Amino acid sequence: MPIISSHLSLLFRHVASYLRNLAAPIIQQLPFFLLYVVWTSKAPLFSLLYAATHALDFSVLEVSEGIVFNSFKAYLICTLFCLVKHRWIKVVGYVVFFALALIYMFLGSTFRMDFSPMLLTLLAETNARESAEFVSTFLLSTTTLRVMAEWACIVAVAMGAEWLYPNLRKNIGRRVQMVIGGVALLIIACGCTDSKVYVSLFRTQSTKELSLWDLDYADLTSDSLSRIIMSARGIYLKGEEMREAVNHTLQIKCDAQLEMPADSLCVVFVIGESYIKYHSSLYGYPLPTAPRMKEEQQRGNLVAFTNVCAPYNNTTSVIRNLLSCNSLSHGESWNEKPYFPAVMRQAGYNVLFWDNQRDMCTNAAFAFALNAYLYHPEIRKYYSQTNKDCYDYDGPLIDDFFSNANLASKHSFVILHLVGQHVLAGERFPHTREFETFHTKDVPNQASYLNQEKRQFIADYDNATRYNDYLMGRLFDYFRQKNAVIIYLSDHGEEIYDYQDQMGRVKGELTPQRVKYQYDVPFIVWTSDRYRNSHSTLISDLEHTKDRPLMTDNAYQLIFRLAGVRSYYYHPERDISSPAYRPSKRIIEDMADYDHIRWRID
Repeated sequence: MPIISSHLSLLFRHVASYLRNLAAPIIQQLPFFLLYVVWTSKAPLFSLLYAATHALDFSVLEVSEGIVFNSFKAYLICTLFCLVKHRWIKVVGYVVFFALALIYMFLGSTFRMDFSPMLLTLLAETNARESAEFVSTFLLSTTTLRVMAEWACIVAVAMGAEWLYPNLRKNIGRRVQMVIGGVALLIIACGCTDSKVYVSLFRTQSTKELSLWDLDYADLTSDSLSRIIMSARGIYLKGEEMREAVNHTLQIKCDAQLEMPADSLCVVFVIGESYIKYHSSLYGYPLPTAPRMKEEQQRGNLVAFTNVCAPYNNTTSVIRNLLSCNSLSHGESWNEKPYFPAVMRQAGYNVLFWDNQRDMCTNAAFAFALNAYLYHPEIRKYYSQTNKDCYDYDGPLIDDFFSNANLASKHSFVILHLVGQHVLAGERFPHTREFETFHTKDVPNQASYLNQEKRQFIADYDNATRYNDYLMGRLFDYFRQKNAVIIYLSDHGEEIYDYQDQMGRVKGELTPQRVKYQYDVPFIVWTSDRYRNSHSTLISDLEHTKDRPLMTDNAYQLIFRLAGVRSYYYHPERDISSPAYRPSKRIIEDMADYDHIRWRID
């Protein structure tokens, strides 16, 4: 018995020593450990609290697993602090933590966003002008000042805890250390098991798979570190998809031809930006924000389609699908089909691209960004001509087009990519008597949350919308005597205090109102008299199909018909003007049924 007792005593001492060693990183770095766990576990902790207070059927185990996994990450960082004896490693750790916390708080409060590949895409495509507007709009706002104050409080609490803890640490006894060691052992066991999520992350082969991964492991990967790792993977996958899209374009089927090659024709495709359909008088807005379009509609030269939506609410995703020969409703990704203007070029059209959002640094390191695709060396070969300069307003871009575009070719396909009403609408039109039409007193929205500043934002937006209409009027007049057709749509919508106290495309639940203002887009087709006289059947089809449902990723099908292009990539059942058209389910953001959400309010 004494021998057994001796062995048990020895075993107990070894276990106790082992547990105290496991506890050491937590005990030595307890302020950082607790700060990291509490901060990164805000989402699961809130879920538990919400479920408890609302008597919801909720998986406590799944949410708790996220908290334990965050504790495992905190444990690994604290272990690093202990192994590297230099004080600077802990200082660096705190600096990185506080920097990420500030960014997280700012994104969440201002945009309801988190770290994601799309966020990095938007950053990559932001030029100096947009950066300045971003600073003046958001970084100097009262929301940001509140975020800074809250962040400063977190920093103060953390530094206070670090200052007080050395004295408190002396009171931690051996038994408490053993308990903490036992908790650490459980954290390590669970954390090693849950780390497989990162293995599955790097097995994803497409951005769609990455989105599914994000949904499947949301409880385990809500912390900023995981979001950054996921974003890095997203960047890589987007780059791979871009290269795949370029390869599909280079392998394009060589069958495109014109139905009437003897006739000259100019097809103009105008892509607007952040245009709220319900701020256009063409679609019932009480202020005259689209007088030229209304005039052309009354003349019989313009058809306004009434039931068109964008598949996403960001420029990058929309334009990739807008300018590729794919259909999201039919399960086709943008990178699986060729570049739509390349088909136009193959059919005999000279392709001209005037882009007021072009990133002048076309060789930027962010190879996944939109402009890296639009101006990829292999894609550029399909352009007969592009603009050399970008401008503060879209008017000078139109002037540049009128002065320098070579339309001598019998068939020309022109893409005009405008800045439109993007971000600060007050910066999108010249502040002269001619264009400052609307003022705060004219704003029809009478919501109680509107003050003078917000009313001015709305007035600016309406003025920018009218300026956009003015430029479209100039295009109508320029092509009026030619055989020409102009297609206009916006990449996506926007919010400008329309139904809530919010400006911009803030992320959140896809409610009917959010979908209405951010995803519904204006879509018009203008035809010259000469074109109308020679395409009477097509014009009749346009007028009779303007109320059909459409998502803009299939707009190119209509353009093929308007341009008289026969191609393997033309599908009449996807062409809104065709008698063979068959509406498909419209899926937005790769997951939500647009019609199921949208029409719950109208």
